[in-house]
Amino acid sequence: MGIKDLWNLLTPYCEKKPLFELNRKVVAIDLSGWVCESLNVVDYFVHPRFYLRNLFFRTCYLLTTGIVPVFVLEGAAPPLKYGVIIQRNQIQFRGARPKKAADCDKEATGGGKRKQDEPGKRAPEQKRNRFHHVLKQCEELLSSMGLVCVQAPGEAEALCAHLNRENLVHGIISQDSDCFAYGGVRVYRNFCASQNGGSVDIYDLENIRRVMDLGQEKIVVMGILSGCDYSPAGVPGVGRELVHRLIRSYPSWEILDRIRAWRKTADRLTELEIKAEDKNVCADCGHGGKTFVHRRSGCADCRTKAGCDESRWKNQRANIKAELDIKRKALQDPEFPSEAIIDEFMVRPYELPTLDLTWRQPNFVKFIRSMAALLQWNEIYCFQKLLPLFTRWQIVTLSHCPSKRLSIALEPSYIKKKRSPKGVASYEIVWKDNASIFAGLVPDEQIQEFMAEAGNSLETLWSTIEPQQLVESAYSELVEAFLASKAKPAKKKAKKTQPEGGARKKTTKDPKQKRLEEFLNVISSDVTEAAEEDPQESGKKLEILYDLSTSIAGLNLSVAP
Repeated sequence: MGIKDLWNLLTPYCEKKPLFELNRKVVAIDLSGWVCESLNVVDYFVHPRFYLRNLFFRTCYLLTTGIVPVFVLEGAAPPLKYGVIIQRNQIQFRGARPKKAADCDKEATGGGKRKQDEPGKRAPEQKRNRFHHVLKQCEELLSSMGLVCVQAPGEAEALCAHLNRENLVHGIISQDSDCFAYGGVRVYRNFCASQNGGSVDIYDLENIRRVMDLGQEKIVVMGILSGCDYSPAGVPGVGRELVHRLIRSYPSWEILDRIRAWRKTADRLTELEIKAEDKNVCADCGHGGKTFVHRRSGCADCRTKAGCDESRWKNQRANIKAELDIKRKALQDPEFPSEAIIDEFMVRPYELPTLDLTWRQPNFVKFIRSMAALLQWNEIYCFQKLLPLFTRWQIVTLSHCPSKRLSIALEPSYIKKKRSPKGVASYEIVWKDNASIFAGLVPDEQIQEFMAEAGNSLETLWSTIEPQQLVESAYSELVEAFLASKAKPAKKKAKKTQPEGGARKKTTKDPKQKRLEEFLNVISSDVTEAAEEDPQESGKKLEILYDLSTSIAGLNLSVAP
């Protein structure tokens, strides 16, 4: 659920970005969010463990895009959330579930009536047995892919937010707006990975603060008044507009103290509150007199003949009345404001763990056994899906440290051709298993069935597409050999052959061109003689000669061989 109506407030300020812009960035991922998203698919039938398939392909997309994921596992649920967990358990886990979960169900329900509904009693402790079993499966899958998960002491989104606040991760991939209430700064929402390219909606609180004053304290107040996981109903009768008007009235550092002071001032009104309630004070300008009289005849203090200066009081009065309305409704709860909820969001009761960002070698055997048992994938399908991830890990590792020796590694046979998936310059590489490390991993009958399909070969099975930059760093000799094989030999320039005897052949002029040159020489000598006799006459002949020579030049070009 998160903070009610918070996404509606932040949506105008979100930025949709392609996932490749997160390249080389460390992001924290609330793993439970991805699992719940898969478990809640109800529009069509899906595999009971669809969350594992979804997790695998999303993680592959992140790793091949160059993003460093930090998966955070849920810990013990805070007591404030027990009631919400009971309600969620009845929606999720429609498919296969662990046998040990029966005890959790009996504890959560009693003869059809939930214990949290009994007056004066708190909901029973919820240990999330079923959900933790699901997260354990996800952790094993990620381990086979070479990734280490981080165990949160409490809520996963809380640890993600604390890591983000301390700049240990660049942002948080989550659908839960609670991340902001726990102090998160940057949340990536609506994660989408497709063949045409992934995208994500970025909510950056630092950028939003430049437009509106919205800090962690205001978001916590929104959760208390509008509703959150620890108080789903919020304050009854308080709508979104009232809450938004209240948080705009005070700065972030002051608003928590303001709502705490409501209890102390419950039996008295301030001077401004009395003025806001006074019917003999104009609601528009705040001066003495009835509102309808001022609107009709004007206000002497505002020096108007009709209407008032509304900028003086109208908006301030609306804010005061909104606060009074919220205050009356909130104080009907004797425990308002809940300090337990405020402390849950504002206080970090544990030290942050040390992050292990090392991408370890993927384990083929563990992966195939796990996916065959949980998703019924056959061995060759598992091999096809994990091979690109294994080779990418190998190339990334060697590109960072070319001299490093890997205990288990494939050898690149040759570069088949250049590729550009999604505009990324890449090479298609054919690999070989010289050490027979993966021999027997895939049954022979599955390989034969694969080869029997049209267009398939062993080269197809052992081919992957890798970015050029990484390949050049890890296997520079392989790239040089490929480029040398594709280089075209330089064309030899044709030499002009000379006739026997070494003498050059003289070219003869065309007879027409020769006659034109003789004609021009005659005219030129004629003009020279005229210039000696009569300068004015020579000027006219020069003009005629110019026009004639221009036309003859064109004629000369047309008749030239």
